[in-house]
Amino acid sequence: MNNLFKQFLKARKMDYLVINPELKIQDFSDGVMRFTENSECLSRGEDVQYYFPELIGTEDIIDGIIQGNQDYFELNSMSRQLEETTSIYFNIYFLGISIQGEHLPELMLLFEDVTQRMELEQALVQETNESRLLLNAYSHSQQYIDRIITSMEDILIVTNQQGIIKKVNLATLSLLEYSQVDLINHSISSFVEDDTFLQEYLMESSLKKQDFLFKNLELTCQKKHGDKMILEFSISTLTTDTDDSLDFIYVGRDITARKRAQQRMFTQYQISRILSEAPNIHDALLQILSSTCESWGWVLGEVWMLENFSEAPLILGGELSQAGAFQISQTNPKLECIKLWTKSVVDLPKIQELYQKITRDCNKSLLGKIWQSGFAHWIEDVMVNDQFNQKDIAEILGLHAGFGFPIKDGKEVLGVITFFSSEICSPDPELMQTMTTIGSQLGQFIKRKLAEIALQYQQQQTERLLLNILPEPIANRLKQDTKTIAEHFSEVTVLFADIVGFTQISSALSPIALVNLLNELFSAFDRLTEKYGLEKIKTIGDAYMVVGGLPYPRSDHAIAIAEMALDMQKAIIEFNHTHNQVLSLRIGIHSGPVVAGVIGIKKFLYDLWGDTVNIASRMESHGLAGRIQISEDTFHILPDQYVIFKRGLISIKGKGAMNTYFLLGRKGEKHLPIIEQIIPQKNHCKNATTQHLVEVIHNKLQENYPLKSNEITNSSPDFQI
Repeated sequence: MNNLFKQFLKARKMDYLVINPELKIQDFSDGVMRFTENSECLSRGEDVQYYFPELIGTEDIIDGIIQGNQDYFELNSMSRQLEETTSIYFNIYFLGISIQGEHLPELMLLFEDVTQRMELEQALVQETNESRLLLNAYSHSQQYIDRIITSMEDILIVTNQQGIIKKVNLATLSLLEYSQVDLINHSISSFVEDDTFLQEYLMESSLKKQDFLFKNLELTCQKKHGDKMILEFSISTLTTDTDDSLDFIYVGRDITARKRAQQRMFTQYQISRILSEAPNIHDALLQILSSTCESWGWVLGEVWMLENFSEAPLILGGELSQAGAFQISQTNPKLECIKLWTKSVVDLPKIQELYQKITRDCNKSLLGKIWQSGFAHWIEDVMVNDQFNQKDIAEILGLHAGFGFPIKDGKEVLGVITFFSSEICSPDPELMQTMTTIGSQLGQFIKRKLAEIALQYQQQQTERLLLNILPEPIANRLKQDTKTIAEHFSEVTVLFADIVGFTQISSALSPIALVNLLNELFSAFDRLTEKYGLEKIKTIGDAYMVVGGLPYPRSDHAIAIAEMALDMQKAIIEFNHTHNQVLSLRIGIHSGPVVAGVIGIKKFLYDLWGDTVNIASRMESHGLAGRIQISEDTFHILPDQYVIFKRGLISIKGKGAMNTYFLLGRKGEKHLPIIEQIIPQKNHCKNATTQHLVEVIHNKLQENYPLKSNEITNSSPDFQI
């Protein structure tokens, strides 16, 4: 037994006893002993009926509750004689036991000591009997009773079993605005909006053929002229002396104001919850329309903003092109419907089509009044109102009453929300005041959301700019710590590229044209960097530096750099063709360890340091135009899928003699058939003849003269094509 449940029972001064389907005692609280019969002790496993003979005959009920077919049963006002003059009274409550919705084969009996209550009830009964004797003494004065009924402020209606009205008091006629002729001998259902529950009640009471009382029955009633009110009835039955039939006595009061106040409070709560949870303005507007319409029974809700109001600035990541969306820049501004909710799903496409074709002049109609005045307005029936010009929509949806209120931030009107009902309704000043307050809440919400969007947009721009300068993990670390960041990477590949011929064309172009050309070419290189997942380090003049294998280490760093280098050669060929230029690239590549990071406290730059960077730079500066020169370290880690030509030993500034290679292309490419025949494997051709062949190829390319296979053959008699 759960300790919390035990404490609950103890606080309620109740005790419990648990039995199984065989009526054997499984568990009990200490206080149960005082309710037992025939014994001073209680034992587990014993038949519960021995201790509580009141349970004899309840076996089917107990079985039904254990099986889950019946929820609850109780035995009230059981008694035990404790002493000659003392008795104890108690109630027994039968409850099924379930865990997580699954019924257990056990039954819990809760025992409640009601001795004090019974004594009070007995005293009350005695007093009631005495009062009844007094009332009977005055029952001969029918005129006096009628005078009391007439003076009642509450509604009093007497009907027969069929619901035909036999008698009403003046309060009924006054509140419902009917006459005696309108009600007497007519069904009570004639002015009750939904009498389904009432008819069920009448049927049930007729079958019982006994007096009983039904309290707090809320019914929506229609006045003679169409207005509605909510009445709360207490209904009792009275057996007539003449034919032993039942009369129904309805005593009711008008709770319309109370219910509407509760409804207004609920609407405010719902809208406050929506504004606190909605991810953006447009979701909030749609939820407010649907929630409010469903709560109040309206069939149409609209949100109107200035014409051409765009949703784009309200979506994160969009351009803030509507910073002045709420400022009236026209002499005669117009409104358009940006959000719509209707109860009629069938006609929704047709209605939406109509709304796309209409705008509303701010100087006319219900919208214009609200916009210009900044206050809520109500129309009892739009179908007979000349200021309402949406008659086509009103006819489709059967609209009648309508009202609207402004969306305001201070004195500034940001928009208008309107609601419509299918019934004619008188103005509700309290509702209009509530919705005006909600309009101010909504206006503040919109302005706050727009400010948040603007802030987030700027944050995104800042983030984008930062990530354009630094790798993402480095940027994230700098946000948290401004200290120097330096990391060692044991295996990376560094590429340097220099544009050959750039200096010559710079003298023939204006600075702006020159920068535009350089930007277009480097942008193509940037796209290749993204394509192969590499990290651009920087550009210096017409030089481009990129690295593979950091900030995220990867085993194929040399392959990725090689692929980019080959595509860079293609990119500059396409660039030359487009712009009628003769530029070429000199590319150098080297692989090895580096240190990467950010130093300093201003103008952060992610850079590389180490001998690997120096050698990669020397590979570029000691290379040939139009060629990709790679170091021996890079050559050894590239797989056998490339055409690589050994250049041989060359003198490298600061390093001495080094073996270098030319990366010519990918094996199997159609534009390298001669190379594939001359150099079938990358470890061939290591003599001086090879060096001579490379120089011939290079010189011919520099002369922009097509290379022919017989020239290669003649210049290098050791190779056969």
